[in-house]
Amino acid sequence: MSYPTRTGQYMRPTSSPPTPTNFSFSVPIPPPTRSPPTSSRAQLPKTKPPFSKHPAFDNPEADLILRTADKVPFRVFRRILIESSDIFRDLFSIPPPPSSPSTASSSDGPAVPVLDIPEPARLMNDFLLCIYPLPSPRYTSIEELVPMFDLARKYASQHVVDLLRSQLVSPEIMRKTVALRVYALACKEDLEYEKRIAAAACLEIDIDKAALYMEALWPEELKNWSALDLTRLIRLRDTRFELAAELVRGLEGKGVCTVGTCRHDFQADYFPEFQEAALLELRKCPTSKVVFSHTFVTSCLNKTAASCFSCAREYLATSGMILSHLKRRIDMLPDNVLEVGRASEER
Repeated sequence: MSYPTRTGQYMRPTSSPPTPTNFSFSVPIPPPTRSPPTSSRAQLPKTKPPFSKHPAFDNPEADLILRTADKVPFRVFRRILIESSDIFRDLFSIPPPPSSPSTASSSDGPAVPVLDIPEPARLMNDFLLCIYPLPSPRYTSIEELVPMFDLARKYASQHVVDLLRSQLVSPEIMRKTVALRVYALACKEDLEYEKRIAAAACLEIDIDKAALYMEALWPEELKNWSALDLTRLIRLRDTRFELAAELVRGLEGKGVCTVGTCRHDFQADYFPEFQEAALLELRKCPTSKVVFSHTFVTSCLNKTAASCFSCAREYLATSGMILSHLKRRIDMLPDNVLEVGRASEER
């Protein structure tokens, strides 16, 4: 199941804080509407459920109203905003101007100040859920995390960043997302632990093809990370390949197929085929995930064992310990993108 991006629905926040003396912001341009498909067989895109803000943000005792770009009011408490955001803390520490600010009257109490903000209601609702003592929203796609990271950085909320970074490398998102996108976002937000996790996952994919894929579909995300970040990732892949290739080239097989009249020597007939195919695969993805799978090993054997259908089984049975030992050694190769990158830069 694919998730629609939010690029057209959210105005990308700027990195500069709001002007202290001006509490009004411009409203983002609404996204263009899409006409439904003309084909009767074409399925209409699934619409999002109607937005409904959390009941906690209708508290009549709140001392501030945040009014979003789509004119949805959120009744909140200043103290929670101050404790969770450096920008709100600095903003509320400035003495109010001589003229009274915009207020919203209420029959249940005194007028409450109104602060206009440029974010849409759905995004601000998630941000407030992160800073309030309420269950935080759970995200299942990187498209949902990107605008939230932007908002957390804009309002300088480390608490929100900490909540988001744990979800960035969650198994669900890592399973659904190209690992290079996760690495790019971790680099953009300067999250070292997440960089390491995402970089290790990038070793299991063809980084060159993934970069071309990102350039075609998500070009803006490629602009958010430095050349140094990409260089370190390439150095990690190349370093692991060189070490893994050295281990594979030193592999020695033992045993002879004893089924029937077959006398294939594993070292002479099968290991060279496996070594050649393994080196080609490790060049792209220097991990043990593919080259030691049953499918990969038997495919290498089938090319040279066409005359004996039992060779592959005998080979795996005889050389199983050798391959397992080699797999463990490759799994132990360095995968810390920061350590490998810095070591290469120091040389």
